[in-house]
Amino acid sequence: MDRSISLGCIYLCLGSALKIFNKSSILKMFYDVNEIAIHSEFNELFNVFLEIYYGAYLDSLIYVIQYISKFFCLNFEIKEILFVTKKTLEEVFNLYSNN
Repeated sequence: MDRSISLGCIYLCLGSALKIFNKSSILKMFYDVNEIAIHSEFNELFNVFLEIYYGAYLDSLIYVIQYISKFFCLNFEIKEILFVTKKTLEEVFNLYSNN
């Protein structure tokens, strides 16, 4: 499962960097699995990459990509978090760490 999440992140990051899809279409992926099928040329190329280097197929990652897409558009600006919460970096770290 760990590898699937990593490969799903690569799919979203690469597609976003190449402007294959934008934040709006990534959010649509969360609600509609068929949104992924729209980008067929990119999907074919990514599928070849998966087969050659990981022995995996895009079809097996569809639901992982759908799951990841809801988190992909979150904005984690540490300066904004510190400003809004009025906490120090150490306090924020301690708040979100498992310790």
